[in-house]
Amino acid sequence: MKTIFKQFLFFTMLLVILFNFVGCASRLGIEEFAYVIAIGLDMLDDSNLELTLQFATASGGGSSDSSMQSTKINVSSVKCNSIDSGIALINSHVSKKINLSHCQEIIISEELARHGISEQLDTLVNNTELTNDAGIIISKCTAKEYIENVNPVFEGLLPQFYKASLKTNDYTAYSTNMNLANFYCLLNDSYFQPYATIGNILDNSKDNIKSESSDTSSEGSKNSSQQSSESGNQASSSESSNNTKSSSSESDNSEKNESSTKSKVPIQNSINANFIAGDYEVDDKNPIQTIGFAAFHDDKLVGEFTGLDSICFLIINNELEECTLSVPNPFKDGDYMDLYVASCQKTKCSVELSDSSTLIHVNIYLTGFGQSMDESISYGQDESVEKIEQSAENYLKESIENFLYKTSKEYNSDICGFGRFAVKHYLTMEDWEKVNWLNNYKNSTFDVNVYFNVKAGNIFSET
Repeated sequence: MKTIFKQFLFFTMLLVILFNFVGCASRLGIEEFAYVIAIGLDMLDDSNLELTLQFATASGGGSSDSSMQSTKINVSSVKCNSIDSGIALINSHVSKKINLSHCQEIIISEELARHGISEQLDTLVNNTELTNDAGIIISKCTAKEYIENVNPVFEGLLPQFYKASLKTNDYTAYSTNMNLANFYCLLNDSYFQPYATIGNILDNSKDNIKSESSDTSSEGSKNSSQQSSESGNQASSSESSNNTKSSSSESDNSEKNESSTKSKVPIQNSINANFIAGDYEVDDKNPIQTIGFAAFHDDKLVGEFTGLDSICFLIINNELEECTLSVPNPFKDGDYMDLYVASCQKTKCSVELSDSSTLIHVNIYLTGFGQSMDESISYGQDESVEKIEQSAENYLKESIENFLYKTSKEYNSDICGFGRFAVKHYLTMEDWEKVNWLNNYKNSTFDVNVYFNVKAGNIFSET
């Protein structure tokens, strides 16, 4: 009897084990997936999409050399009418099943963002594989070019590069950090308007100089050969032709000079990164730059802000961790001094309503540590410290006011979320919805007060 029971128990356990193996037969292992690291979206002339996917490819053979992984960049793109159809088309010729669970960034071209991205966002948010913390980047170039030019310098793996690039605002404050979940929530909010980081490709200044010199030399040789042939064949018409050529060459040179001056950022605008990604030349192996951020009204891109505007935005929204701020030197005209800036108290905002307009009060409290030192700057005298504080307060007040009026008068985009303070004046949501705050934000005026406390650097600090 015991042997029969043991045999029955043995066969029962064997059946359970076999059924478990059968259930795992339909599952896919991690080696059978093609993991997407970045998604790029571009708009074509016929209003269709160009979907670009960047895949993570590891070095084979279990090699410990992580630099091999950074060089293996696999990018696939396809023209499609929707994101899901594009993924299916790419999946039709990829040997592995596409998986979006490790996607780090979603790059959207500026052209598509100005056209409207609500349809694409609904599709992405509805995807069960895509994580909510995937970053949103608005690219000044095409999303395909942006992805193809990613070249990590310090990170061995692409996911590490994308994660690190989204955290630079923690210590520079030159950009904002926006992910898919927050962007979608702001898009459907009645107090805020969405925003996202701006990205672009940097042009190598050395390559531009070489190309310009080669172009000018080739043009000069062509002009000289043409002039010699024309002078030998037509002596009577040489003067008129030379006059027309000289005028055309002067116009070409003037156009080149204008384009070269436009491409260069003035020194005053470069202070505190008062420019947008791609407008400032940096000699670097990684051509990707993320500085500034884009403002939306509903689902459409309406305006762009510089790195200095990003500092103002983070200060207003109590998101400033730390930054180095250059302010006018009160002891030397035309010179700037550096301060390490941190928030010492939360920014206080309030909204005062009237029939004609809306007055928004913004009170800012900051602490700055002196970093610049020369014979004109002294942190040991109270009078000198007061002048530095006054200079920093005036500079920040003017910068923040310019930023706020740009959000209201030019772009009508409440990216700072002042609607959170305005809604307190209404008893019901029906009354709030009748106000239509997001469309009437352009009627707002601002009262900005900055309180800046300057302390000496660590070397000269008394504490």
